[in-house]
Amino acid sequence: MKTTTLFLFLICSCQAIAQSTNLKTATRTLQKKTRTVGIYANYGSSPIIGNQLGFSAYGGYFIANKLLLGLNGGYATDWSNTVEGHVSSWLTGPFIRYYLTSSRVTPFAEASYQFGQFMISSPYNMGQAGIRHSANTLSFTGGLGVRLTQVFRLELAYNYQADRFSPALLVQRNWQGYPQAGLSAFF
Repeated sequence: MKTTTLFLFLICSCQAIAQSTNLKTATRTLQKKTRTVGIYANYGSSPIIGNQLGFSAYGGYFIANKLLLGLNGGYATDWSNTVEGHVSSWLTGPFIRYYLTSSRVTPFAEASYQFGQFMISSPYNMGQAGIRHSANTLSFTGGLGVRLTQVFRLELAYNYQADRFSPALLVQRNWQGYPQAGLSAFF
């Protein structure tokens, strides 16, 4: 009986230590001096024509607990089933993100500014590569991160952005929202 009691006590103690270590490791992912990289995909209506499909990647460093500062960049293409041609854009820039909690499921808020160029391609370009213009974007994102493992998080977000295209297109700030899904890794 004493052996069984001692054995059960040792197993419970080991389990408690393992859970405590797991908790410390799991919450460490959002702590100061942690690095992260991630990818996103988004699909939605385009501010220019029809639909938009985009992909982006980011990397960052936690400058304080739950506060991430980094650089992101992405590619998006806009097209329509009724209009020939498409618009594609490459943008990059800094962002700042704040995670509200350090739990397994945590909401976050992000602000970013991106700049780059976009290209309009159509059959009317007469064989030329397309017309290039400068662009910049100010965006705000709200989302939810779900820890899958100690390293990976699934992130679902809604990005609300204001695109400012070249004055040549006479398009000023155009606010548009996009749902996003992504995966991030912490190390």
